Amino acid sequence: MSNRTRESDWQFRVIDDDGTRMCGAAVLVSADHLLTCAHVVQTALARTGREAGPGSVVHLDAPRGDARWRATATVVPDGWWEDTSPWDAAVLRLDHAVTVPPAVPAPDGDARTPGRPVRFVGGPRAEAGYWITGRLIGTGGTHNEYVQIDTDSAAGITVSKGYSGSGVRDLNSGDLLGIVTEKGSSGRAGWMIPLDIVPPVPGMPRSARRSTAPRAGTGGGAARGRREAGVGALTTLAREVSRLRTLLIPDHRTEFYLALPSPLPGRLRADQDPFVFSSNLVTLAHRDYACLREVLTRLDDREQGSEGMRRVWEAAGPLLGTEET
Repeated sequence: MSNRTRESDWQFRVIDDDGTRMCGAAVLVSADHLLTCAHVVQTALARTGREAGPGSVVHLDAPRGDARWRATATVVPDGWWEDTSPWDAAVLRLDHAVTVPPAVPAPDGDARTPGRPVRFVGGPRAEAGYWITGRLIGTGGTHNEYVQIDTDSAAGITVSKGYSGSGVRDLNSGDLLGIVTEKGSSGRAGWMIPLDIVPPVPGMPRSARRSTAPRAGTGGGAARGRREAGVGALTTLAREVSRLRTLLIPDHRTEFYLALPSPLPGRLRADQDPFVFSSNLVTLAHRDYACLREVLTRLDDREQGSEGMRRVWEAAGPLLGTEET
């Protein structure tokens, strides 16, 4: 690349084969590895008829660092997650190494600090992109591992197509926290995949992977295994809850929402997609306020022993068995 380095040199654009359409972004996480969204790869290949997945090749450019730079990158064999955690991620290997340093990952766990100020750059309508600032709110979205970002709208710039895969960085340090994957509320909110939930991929340095060392007070590998199992159980439970009549009928959902134990109504939005609402609900009730059993009991009162509610209780079993009493 050019010697005219800039702060965002470690972020590249993913473009289609003929270079006429921007499909998203990808961030450099090692000398020759990039992290992006699986759906960005799918978008880049949509017009070619080629199936996206391991072995897929996409085209890249880097207009913020050197407008003449081009490269291709290939999805690595163990670097594709479309329907398993982390759900919408892909790791690419560049066809040649670049001379700029990769992004600096934030310390493990910092990607979930509520209120943390962040910024990211992207968008298809400007050669060098548009910056958006915002704050981390907490885990949520279509999957429990995602982290919500509420954007500052004073500049009138909101999350739109083309931001997926963009690196979310700490506003002050520039450390990489994750990548943008979804938008909502007319672009006033976005969700990111935290860097530390991306599973290990051969060739990537430890600093660019999820930490495997136990944190203080976690009880080591056994506790980590329980946490990871808990993530899957929450997703399964949220899916079953979202299928209930109480959640599918807007008026019923609003009544249920208003009857939730405090402070849950203040932390939730009743107008979200049923699965998004359910994911946020069960995550908050289980992890933050330890009131999951109470929430499900109130839900059962409205479902009156429906078959769907039976499946909800079955899915909640592993989580309720770990509640403190």
